[in-house]
Formats: sequence, C-alpha cells, structure tokens
Amino acid sequence: MSIPATIALTYKRFKREYVWWAVIAAALSLQLAGIWFSAGRGPIVSATAAIITFFAISFAIGGVKESLKTIGMLVGASIIAAIIIALPSKQGDIGLARVISIGDQFGSSEGTSTDIEGGLTGRFSIWRSALKLAASWDVPVDEPVTNTVLRPVFGLGPDMYVYSYPFTAPPASNLAVVDHTHNYTLMILMEHGFLGLFGFLALAGLITLAVFAIVRRYRTSGTGLDATGLLLIGLLPSVIGKLVEMQSGVGRVSDLAMNFAILGAAIAIYEITNKQLNPEQDAETETVSRRPSSATLSASNQTLLGASLVAAIALSAVILTTFIGWDVRRTQASLALAAGHDHPDNNVRAAAWAEAQSKAPERESFTVNLGDEYLRVAKQQHEAGNTEEAMRLINLGRNMLLEYERRDPFELDNQIILAKMTSTLLTWGNDDFLLELADRSVKMAETYPSYPTIVGTSETAMTSVGLHEVAIEYADRAIATESTTVPWAKAWYAKGRALYELGRDEEAIEALITATEKQPGAEGALLAHQALSVVYTDLGDLDLAEYHREIGGGDITVDE
Repeated sequence: MSIPATIALTYKRFKREYVWWAVIAAALSLQLAGIWFSAGRGPIVSATAAIITFFAISFAIGGVKESLKTIGMLVGASIIAAIIIALPSKQGDIGLARVISIGDQFGSSEGTSTDIEGGLTGRFSIWRSALKLAASWDVPVDEPVTNTVLRPVFGLGPDMYVYSYPFTAPPASNLAVVDHTHNYTLMILMEHGFLGLFGFLALAGLITLAVFAIVRRYRTSGTGLDATGLLLIGLLPSVIGKLVEMQSGVGRVSDLAMNFAILGAAIAIYEITNKQLNPEQDAETETVSRRPSSATLSASNQTLLGASLVAAIALSAVILTTFIGWDVRRTQASLALAAGHDHPDNNVRAAAWAEAQSKAPERESFTVNLGDEYLRVAKQQHEAGNTEEAMRLINLGRNMLLEYERRDPFELDNQIILAKMTSTLLTWGNDDFLLELADRSVKMAETYPSYPTIVGTSETAMTSVGLHEVAIEYADRAIATESTTVPWAKAWYAKGRALYELGRDEEAIEALITATEKQPGAEGALLAHQALSVVYTDLGDLDLAEYHREIGGGDITVDE
C-alpha cells in the first residue's frame, strides 16, 4: 500500500528536488526489497497491480513527461533494490524461486496427492471445497429445518468455516486444519452467505467504479496534478492492489482494518473531488443541510446535549468493560505464562501454565496444551506405579478439557486428547469409559471425514469396544483414500482385527498381512503382526505364530 504513495511524491514540487528524489528513491528501493524478501506471492502480485494502476492513472490525469520521469525513478529504485537483494547473506534467498513458481502454480494437480500445499495449488483445492460447501452448507450438528433453509442466505457464521470444511475437503494424510478460505470473497460467502456476498461485491464494485469515475472526471477537468491529484495517484492504486491481494488470502484483523481504511479513503477522495469539480452543487447541498428540521425544533439544545452525554457514557462503559473483561485478562494470562514457561523448576513451569489457563480458559493453546501435559505426566506416574497420582492428574486434565468442550464441542485438538484420555483410562481397567470412547470415536469420524488418520483412529477404537461392523466401514473409508494420501497400515490392522472377531479368518489374515506390507515398522504394522500371531496360534500354526510374535515385539520405526 505504501509503494504507490511513495511514487506519488515524485510529482510534488520541492525546493531541493534532487535531494528529495534521492530520499524517495532510497525509500522506494527499501520497500521493493522488502516485498521481495517477504517472498509472499500475494503481496508481489498486488504490488504489481498497484504499480500498473498507478501509471495508468498518472498518464490519464498527469503529463506524459512527468510520468516518464517517474518511471525512470522507479527503474533506478529497482536497480538499488536489486543490489540490496544481491548482497551476501547467511539466510537462504527463496524470493526468486517463489516468484518464478507463480506460473507453475496454475498447473492441474489431478491424479496427484490431495494434501493441502502452499501456494496456488493448495488454494485451488481449498477454493473447490468452499464452492462445494456453498451447494450443501453442511454443519457438524443437527439443526432445525428453518436454519438449514436460511443457511445459504446468512452463511455459517463468523469463525465457523473451520468446522464445515472437512465435509467437502479432499482426503489429506495430515491434519491440515483450514480455518479460512484463503480468499476474502469466498470467506464472506462462507461466513455471511449469499446476502453478505452480494453486499461485499456491491461495495467493491461501487468503489471500483468510483475510482474510474474520479479519474475520468479529473481528467476532463484538466486541473493537472494538484494536491487532490496526488491523493488520487497515491491512494487509488492501493485500493486496486488490495482488492487483488484479497483474492489470495484472508488478512488478520490489523490488516483488514487497513483494507477498509483505504476503501474509506477512496470514498473520501470521491467526495473531495466532487466538491472541487462541482462547487455550485456542493453550495446548494450545504444550504439545504442548514435548514432546521422538525427534530431540531422539537428538542432543546440541553436535551440533545444530555442525550449525547448519556450515549457517550454508555458506549464508553461497554467498550471499557469489554476491554477489561477480555483483552486485559488474556494479556495477564500471557504475561503469567511468559514469566514461568521456561523456568528450570518443573513445579514453577506447571504453576505458570495452570495460572495462565485459569485466567484465559477459552484460549485453546493454553487449555489443550496443558491437558496434553496432564496426560503425558499421568502416563509417567502410572508406569512408575503411582496409580493414584496418575488418576488424579488425568482426571484434572480431563475435567479441564471437558469444560473447554462445552465452550467449543468440535475443536479438533481437544477432541483428540479427550479420546486419548478415554482410551488410556480403558487401558488402566476403567471399563466405565467404553461407551464414551465409542461415542467420541463416532463423533470424530463423522465430523472429520476428510482426515483418514482420524477415521483410522476411530476404527481402532470401534474394534476395541466390539463394534466390528462399524470398524470395518470406517477402515474401508480410510483405505479408499490411499491413492491420493498415504498407505494406512493401522486401517488395514483394524479391519483385519474386526474381521477376525467376526469369525472371518481368511479375510482377516489377508487384511493383516496387507497391513504389515503397507508400512513396515509402523505401529499399525506391528499391531498387525501381533494379531497374526494370535490368529495363527488359534489355527495351530505355531511356527508362523512365533514368527509374527517376534516381529510384532519390535520397535516402531515409521511414524503414521
């Protein structure tokens, strides 16, 4: 956004023109180098669009000679930027490779992995999923018919896309949680429906038309590049550049604030230009606005002042309460964690995490990480024979995560750790958690169908609780994705174990052997060897049973 404004300064008259031109060239060279070093394709493309728009407007409303001089200055600044970029550095320069790869990103990825990747390849996959979702509007809960009917109109709601994405996403070998569409227009559609999309497109379209209208009217007036003209060429190209950039990502709140600030600047420039080019119409409007209205005549100045004061106090109270109750509390939690997270004493570190979590329990990074730590230490205590301490710790962590689950019932990391805790409690002999493990497994598999690793974990749990037919169904889901993800040894193991429990020995042996071949050394392969040892023992083939028992007792060498 700053590059067009910097270039626009070359049109301003200075007393020591060459000195200022040198300063401007230096500033512009640093901005161009910064864009390069950031290696972000979106900023590079949007900066290019802004520069092209700048010179299109410049040639339209300014002189050709001045515009050519400015192009020369831009070339000079680019040369300086190239020198800066070429300076030796310990850091690897990935800028050139990423810029060159822009063209490669437009190739089709059909027949290859469906894992989410960086660049346009990954964005194309996410965009296709978002467009599919716009036709189904799936959500992870059963909702009233009225909500379902109105969902396309009003959308999923703010921050809810992350929970609907897995229903239309392609299968992925990793847990690539996608919380936004990497396209602002599509994000508006997902969060606010077609009504919100229409409103945003209308706003963007009107502002774009306003840009062209301003340039056309300013060119017709023949006033040249005065102060208003400098505002035109300094800000309007940034509007076009940001509209381009918003098609490749969804900025943070701080960046979005600047986006809409610059859109507001375009509207302000339009009004300023109208006042300058149509002073008679502006005077007539001002005369009309000065006429007293019925509201003004019916209320005294004191009443209006009092009402304004009350409104200001109420608004200030709401803002301050929100700030103190939310931002200050979360900042205090961060400060508490920062003060003790790396302390050499384990007890101090644990206390820092506990204090931070208690101050901001809604922060997933605090609560889920602390819950995972409770589970890890509880397992250590149980292995050391401290069963009471192990149960105390795992219950502390579990209760904390259950409370977070009431805030956000579908947060993936929280669900995974709760499932691990439930499975661990079952391993420790707490059979009361059988039903909970089954329910959690079904919920996770149905909520995240595009993640085979989640489905595979769920199918293993289904086998553990005796739901063998369901386990086979989930196993087949994960296995069906192998052509575009990775081999799923654990899925084949769970399927083989379920088939064995159902008395289908030949099918079970085939599935378990496949598991050992898919990912030798993985946990699923070792479990399959152990299961084969049991199967062959029952069939009386003790040699094969001993062979698989020996291999199944080995160490895990491959991560699934």
